[in-house]
Amino acid sequence: MKRVTLVSLSLLLSLSLAGTAQDARPAPATVDLSALRSFKTGQDIKWDKQFQALMQSSFPQRQTFWRDHGRFQSVPELIQTFLGVPGTISLDQDRYLTVDGCVPHDGGDRGMVWIDTAPAARPPVIFVVPQTVRTDPGEKGVSLHLWFFTSAQLNWQKMPQPFAASLANWFDAYHATWAKYFNMWPVMVTIVQPTGETVDVLPAQVGLSKRAEGEQ
Repeated sequence: MKRVTLVSLSLLLSLSLAGTAQDARPAPATVDLSALRSFKTGQDIKWDKQFQALMQSSFPQRQTFWRDHGRFQSVPELIQTFLGVPGTISLDQDRYLTVDGCVPHDGGDRGMVWIDTAPAARPPVIFVVPQTVRTDPGEKGVSLHLWFFTSAQLNWQKMPQPFAASLANWFDAYHATWAKYFNMWPVMVTIVQPTGETVDVLPAQVGLSKRAEGEQ
């Protein structure tokens, strides 16, 4: 009986020490992104060191539709490309930052980065980029495949409302810029989770209006 008691006490002591060691682990450091809120339209945020570090740490997944010099760019490199020419920068609720730009010498290829700048260990970041999948005869219509690269698991059924609002505003402006030349609309949206898992949804399921889809 004494031997069993000693073993039990030893086991309890080991579990207690393990729990104490686990509790002693430092909590993940909170990232302060308040400096990014000061950027305004016309400024080239893509060269900011903190912005670059955030993009590098947020997107481990791969992309497989855009090549440069014979290789697929990493997602952080793709962001640099699609923000090559600075566009608009907006800040909503003194928290949600939306950055827009386009590929140099190709204003039709635009990208959008949405950042929740509230203090967090892993700030939510979403990169939206279009891929042309079909050009209709006469260049009067262009179908787009929108890619969402996310820094955290994104449930399209419960998308953050601030992101949904920014997305709709961004695409409306994107569509309006080119409407006098041709009609463009997304026919598919693919969400690429940080694990590399992909989820295909319809544009309406992520809040894009019928007008933005090119429907009457």
